[in-house]
Amino acid sequence: MAVVPAEAVIRTVVVEDLFSRKNNNIAYVMMLQNVYYRRDGNEYGIFQKSIFKCSGMGRVQR
Repeated sequence: MAVVPAEAVIRTVVVEDLFSRKNNNIAYVMMLQNVYYRRDGNEYGIFQKSIFKCSGMGRVQR
């Protein structure tokens, strides 16, 4: 599990749904300089070298 820092609730960055929902395998997608991946049913986004948990709609808690 990724540990979301307290400052991660400052704002929400809405991104496109970049996650593969066809299977539970890890799907890697690079968009601009942000990398998002899905693993073990949980979706996370790497934003500015920090890991944030994403909701199913692809919202990154920044």
